[in-house]
Amino acid sequence: MTPAPTSSGDQLRPLHQARQADDAILRSAQLLLLPDAPLRLQPLQGPLQQPLRRRQLLRIPLYFSYCLVPISDSQASSKVIFGCAAVVAGSKVTTPMTVEGTFFVLRLEEIIVDGAGSVPVPPSAPGLRTGNIIIGSGTTINFLPAGVLSSLVQEVSRVVSLPKATDPDGTLPLCFTVTGEPDRQKLPCITFKFAGEASVRLTPKTMFMDEVSFDGLMVCLAVADSGFSTPIFGNTAQQNLHGVIEPSDAVSRLVPDTFEYLMELRVGTPPFSILAVVGTGSDHIWANCVPCTKCYRQTAPLFDPRKSSSYRTLPCTSDLCMAFSDKACGSGSPCEYHYEYQDGSNIDGVLATEDLTFDSSAGSPLVFSNIAFGCNSQSSGSFSSRAAGLAGLGGGPLSLVSQILHSLDKKYFSYCLVPKSDTQASSKVIFGSAGVVARSMVTTPMTVEHTFFVLRLEEIIVDGADSVTVPSSAPGLTTGNIIIDSSTTLNYLPTGVLSILVEQVSRVVSLPKATDPKGVMPLCFTVTGESDRQKLPFITFKFAGEASLRLSPTSIFMDEFSFAGDVVCLAVANSGSGLPIFGNWAQQNLYVGYDFDIPAVTFASTDCTKL
Repeated sequence: MTPAPTSSGDQLRPLHQARQADDAILRSAQLLLLPDAPLRLQPLQGPLQQPLRRRQLLRIPLYFSYCLVPISDSQASSKVIFGCAAVVAGSKVTTPMTVEGTFFVLRLEEIIVDGAGSVPVPPSAPGLRTGNIIIGSGTTINFLPAGVLSSLVQEVSRVVSLPKATDPDGTLPLCFTVTGEPDRQKLPCITFKFAGEASVRLTPKTMFMDEVSFDGLMVCLAVADSGFSTPIFGNTAQQNLHGVIEPSDAVSRLVPDTFEYLMELRVGTPPFSILAVVGTGSDHIWANCVPCTKCYRQTAPLFDPRKSSSYRTLPCTSDLCMAFSDKACGSGSPCEYHYEYQDGSNIDGVLATEDLTFDSSAGSPLVFSNIAFGCNSQSSGSFSSRAAGLAGLGGGPLSLVSQILHSLDKKYFSYCLVPKSDTQASSKVIFGSAGVVARSMVTTPMTVEHTFFVLRLEEIIVDGADSVTVPSSAPGLTTGNIIIDSSTTLNYLPTGVLSILVEQVSRVVSLPKATDPKGVMPLCFTVTGESDRQKLPFITFKFAGEASLRLSPTSIFMDEFSFAGDVVCLAVANSGSGLPIFGNWAQQNLYVGYDFDIPAVTFASTDCTKL
């Protein structure tokens, strides 16, 4: 769904700056890290359009790392590094990470004590949905569930032949009296094994900490009971480890519908699966919600916000509500909206925040919290009965792209649209570096205007005929002449361009002309079999940057049915006073990538059913 055009007075909203700006910031993006001044690193979350302080940070490539010097070395320092220079490239182990609220969540599988047995760790923990422990640079000791801690204390006690002592603070459950370095040599190394075969072998210096009592010097196992709280992998265990925080990719299933494509969204807690229209020309995420008595007919169940523990209605005073263009607000009231699309479809509802769950490229769940999400009480228009909502992937602040890309390892997303004729096939929408289109591709510059991703179409070439030159500007656009939209079926071109294109196609197609039963497409032909279809030409759309897309007849002509027999029509219509659009019919079997670091759109011809 493409929203109605906004006023010409609106300002452009670029998602990011050029890579040169990233590099300039990166050169100064190193912080001095001192052992006596713990630094709590917060995840990079929230809409891309945040106050300047956060936005400047988000222009850095999306990972960071730190290396904690031993706490005992009070004169030493190290660095927190944001961006490309933060990559850990030597001998390393890697474990999947998810983001839940403020926390970076890992999955700890077992703890192994040298010379003793291993301690299995339950896969779930209080307060977490996608793992069982968080990594915290601002917490000193490790915190483990009572059962795990009890077994760990038992295994360590089996191999340490030192007199036991009591922690003066009463926090650490296992301490030993030591009289010198020979006693310290009796302490074991302990391995924390995380998911992905990521085994971190910790020396006694990073697993035991000194305590002083009236009875003399003692060392204590640096682990405490997490109780009903979240387990934590703390900073004592991270000494002399170079750890990089690099969020995972997010993946969602994509299926064809009659005129659009639907992606799977898992909304709320517990996750409720819906199929939502995926639209790069749209800016919002919404679903029809219970009771929704005035919604369009929908075959799937409605989303019930009362059954989700993470659903929160937003007030009118919230920043996210302020970012919604068509809202109706009163003092202290919830953020209600009315929105009308270009085709006359409209929605009414309440803006809220919700959790969205995706799969990561590694197969583990990835939860994005506090995502702006519309809960419709009314909806009408040309929506498919299979569609239970909308997943806007446009450039505005409330789109899915703007809200989640900065939490991933690269500001990039891609999709591959299977042929609409293959109703059993599916493909993927991929957010992050796993979706980079890297083979046999062409690339064209992209700009962002309001919600839209804008390209520059230079000419259209019909095989066996002449080329059609496209004017460099178009109504409603300032930086290009056409937008790309995955939720609009046809291509829309200006009157003059369309007229010449129809003329050129007519020159090379020797088939009887017909009339589009719907009166939308200006050029149709009667076909009686496959031999007639072979007479239809390939048509090339040439974008700026020498990005030529040679579209087969199946991607530029579409079937229509009339009482006169089978008809195929050129899948192009008149944009009139509206925006020219490169629609989804032409994007079938194209792997399309949106790179916000360049910025550019990349195309590669492929069999999307095999992605």
